[in-house]
Amino acid sequence: MTIKTDEKKCAHPACRCAVTEEKKYCSQRCESAGAQEVELSCDCGHNGCGLTP
Repeated sequence: MTIKTDEKKCAHPACRCAVTEEKKYCSQRCESAGAQEVELSCDCGHNGCGLTP
């Protein structure tokens, strides 16, 4: 679930996932973490993002 040029990126700084225009975060995990936490990698669970192989 990596981002394409015409898609919006998840608002979580460490996440590389794409989101639809009406969403800000790709998952509940990213929304809960928000922009307040500093993380080196994302654990949203989507393939190709952060801790997921």
